[in-house]
Formats: sequence, C-alpha cells, structure tokens
Amino acid sequence: MEQILMLVLLVVIAAISMAMKNYFNIKRPKKILPDEEKIQEMSDLSAIIREGAKTFMITEYKIIVVVVLSLAAVFSLFIEVSSGLTFILGAMMSSAACILGMVSATHANYRVARRAFRCEKVGRTVRTALKGGCVSGLSVEAFGILGLIIILFVSGGIDLDAQSHGFLINFACNPITMRLTTYSLGCSLVAMFNRVAGGNYTKAADISADIVGKIRMDMPEDDSRMPNTIADFIGDMVNDIAGNCSDLLESFVATIVACLLLAGTVYKASGEPSAELYLATLKFPIALAGIGLFACIIGLAYSLHHKNSDNPSLELNMATYISAAITVLGSAGAASLIFSGLNLYSEFKLGWASPWVAAIFGIISGVLVGKITEYYTGTDFKPVKSLAEISVEGEAFVITKGDAIGSRSVLLPCLVIGVSLLLSWAFCGIYGIAVAALGMLSFVATTVSIDAFGPIADNAGGIAEVVTCRKKSESLRIS
Repeated sequence: MEQILMLVLLVVIAAISMAMKNYFNIKRPKKILPDEEKIQEMSDLSAIIREGAKTFMITEYKIIVVVVLSLAAVFSLFIEVSSGLTFILGAMMSSAACILGMVSATHANYRVARRAFRCEKVGRTVRTALKGGCVSGLSVEAFGILGLIIILFVSGGIDLDAQSHGFLINFACNPITMRLTTYSLGCSLVAMFNRVAGGNYTKAADISADIVGKIRMDMPEDDSRMPNTIADFIGDMVNDIAGNCSDLLESFVATIVACLLLAGTVYKASGEPSAELYLATLKFPIALAGIGLFACIIGLAYSLHHKNSDNPSLELNMATYISAAITVLGSAGAASLIFSGLNLYSEFKLGWASPWVAAIFGIISGVLVGKITEYYTGTDFKPVKSLAEISVEGEAFVITKGDAIGSRSVLLPCLVIGVSLLLSWAFCGIYGIAVAALGMLSFVATTVSIDAFGPIADNAGGIAEVVTCRKKSESLRIS
C-alpha cells in the first residue's frame, strides 16, 4: 500500500509543479509599450476583475471559516477525535484548488485578450487560454488526491476493526471511515458555498446587465457603460472557475472514498474473506486516480506544447482523447499487477480484468457524455442551427424550442450512464459500479481544464469588447 501511495504522491507533485509553472508563466508581467493604449486598458480592466473576485471570495470565506470550524469542533467532540481535522483538511484542499484556479484565470483572461488583439494565430490564443485553464484542472485532481494520501499515511492504512470515539461522547466508530467521510464532507461544504453563492451572484449580474443594457438601453454586449458588465465578468470567475473547481473536486474525492469504503463492505460481506484481496481492492482506486492524473499531465502537455491548429475544438478534444487513452492502458497494467494470482470474489466475472473493464465503461461514458453535450450545444450541429433558424419567429418560439432541445439532450447521457452502471455491476458487482464512477472522473483534470478554458476565453472577449465600446462612445461624444 505504501508503494502505491508513494508513486501516486510523485504524480501529484508533478501535477502541482506543472500547474504552478503555468501559473507563474501567466502571472509574469509583460512590458506594455507607450503606443499600446488599448492593451494597457485591458490590463487595468483585468486588475479590476481580479480585485472584485478577490473581494467576493474574502466576504464568502468569512462565513465559510466560521461554519467549517464549528462543524469540525462538533465532529471531534461528539463523533471521532481526529475527524474534525480531516474535515478542515478537506475544506483547505478544496479552497486551495478553487482560489489558485480563480486567480490564474483572472490573469489569463488579459493574456488571451492581449494575444488576440495583436492578431496572432488562433492556435496560440487557444493555447494561452488552455494554459490558464490547466492550472484549475491539475489543481483539482492533485489537491483532492493529496488530502487522501495524507490521511492514509497518517492512519497507516485502512483497519476495519479499529475503534475510536469523540472527546466528549464514547460513540464507538471506525476512525478511518470517519476520517475519509469527513474529508469528503469538507470538500463538499466548500463546493456548496462556491457553487450556490457564486452561481447566484453571476446570474444576477448577467441577467440584470442584459435586461438593462441590451433590452432597455439598446447597448451592445459587454458595454463598459453598464456597471453590471464588470460584475458579470467577476461572476464568471467566482462561479465558472472557483465554483466549478470545488464542485468537481468534491465529486472526485467522494468517488474515491466510496470505492475505498465499498471495498471494506464487500470484504465484510464475502463468505471467504481474503486480506490480500481486500488490500488489492483498496490499492486499485488509488492507482486508477494516480494513473488518470498522470494521463492528464501528458494530454495537457501535448496540447500546450505542440503546434496548434486553428480549430479550438480539435485541440481540446485531443487533450481529452489522449488522457482517456492513457488512462485505459495504464489501468490495465495496474489491474493486472494488483489482482493477478489472487482468489477473487465470485462477482469478478472476468478475473483480474473485471475492475479494469468496469473502469473502461466509466471512461467511455465520460467521453460519450462530452460528445453528446457538444452535439446539442455546438454551432456546427442540427440542434443549435434549428434553434437559430426559428429565432426569427420571435421570443416565444425560441423559449419553446430551446426547452424542447434541452429536455431531449438529457436522455442520451442518462442512457449511457445507466448502461455503463449495469454492465459494470454485471462484470464486477457493486465494487465495479464504484470503479466505473471513478473511471469517469479519473481524468477530471483535463475535463476541468477545458471547462475553465470557456470562461477565460469569454472574459477575454468581453474585455476586448469593453475597450472597443469605450473607444466608440468617446468618439461619439467628441463628434
């Protein structure tokens, strides 16, 4: 177990190093020439967005800190003595990922706008936005795994027979179970605050800016004369970046914890328990998470360092495909090394390959859900084109048709996930279902990097639009 943890820890260190390298590369100031007035305005506007996002996070964390410390005290006093510390650790890891990702994005939006303004190639502009996004993605997966490794190292593994209790109440419980679940709960608490608070903030700012600016005042998109426009930019950072980072980190951590706890459940319920097999079922989820993170490092490094084309969708999809393919191959080797030669559970229909096959179902599901989403939201496909064609008929038709397309779009993802879970259960039992879920999230670093690419590029376009609108309004005022 210690060897697996050490190898995964090395991958985590490599991922954090790559994230920090990109962060400092984006943050490093570049000289602005005296005749580059618009670029200076972009830099100033980016600084305003960064300061606004920082103010939002400080205000939010004044509440989060109080809630986290209060709940940590309850856990340690009444449930398990160390569970309060693991709860705080989960909150810290989630906070570190979302704050680092958000700060990086507020620097990257200016970098993207600057590069695009200088009329450089689309491929290099895409690379800059993805570089900012990969700070978020790598931080999410690396910090999530890092907290689990710390807990497992300190606890000395997972002992199902150990007993512990709180400082004040002798409520007998398994200490490692409580440490893992409270760590996951700490991540979930921060995700709830960032997602709900950030989501409400950004939608309030976005909708109010559109209503007043576009509908009432007939202003163009992202006109700087609307104060809500700046608030909208800030909302993209605190929700689409910080909220998304903590949300997916929580999902990733909860899935690994579920795999570890289900391994113990299957071991206890087995008629012929084997300590070696139990240890193997603990090793595989950790190995799968580490392999997925390593695959994301390779996939993102390829997209960042090879010569980019002018097709952004192709570049982003390549990062996903490379990450998924390496995860499939790596998890096959891990399953063979971990499960070969053991007396397996009767639910493992394919022998040592059963957990690997379950992981493949999850990986394929993750890729397919992304492709289905791209089909229903991409401008090159029928759903969006049909909605655009009917928009000339009026707002009511857009709302009705859009609602129909949105409702229809959830069917195929639900079917894909449902079939994946059924097949995973058929070949590997309930443990296979947990592994399939982890397989879907095993390359979450690439997924989050691509997700963060969106608001960074969107903000960059908004910053350029603000500067352009400001110049137009000044020209009109002078004339």
